[in-house]
Amino acid sequence: MKKINSLIHCSSVIYLVIIIFLYWLDTSVLFNPVAIMFFVLLCLYLIFKNKYIGITFSSLMIFMNIYLIFALLSEYQEFENYKEGLPMLIIGLSLIITNILAAVLITKFATNNTTLIKQL
Repeated sequence: MKKINSLIHCSSVIYLVIIIFLYWLDTSVLFNPVAIMFFVLLCLYLIFKNKYIGITFSSLMIFMNIYLIFALLSEYQEFENYKEGLPMLIIGLSLIITNILAAVLITKFATNNTTLIKQL
């Protein structure tokens, strides 16, 4: 069971690092304060294994993704033919739900004082 928990934790952290890095590349701006903030918070959580940093990072990710759900629904409403916007809605919601799930997993591991180093 420990190895499964370790794998889940590792995969959620790796997923979030990739998502943050892809967001940073997508904006085409070298100095992106939002991406830098998320990346620094995630690195601090991994280095210090502080539960407050993990909870802060997760909360910010969850709130940002809830905002993105509203933005996605707003964009979807602008389509006159709703079938044209359906692929955008399906892909966007699946990505956002995966982000929220990864943030919830970080919160779970941060509050249980379960760290990646202890598990391995």
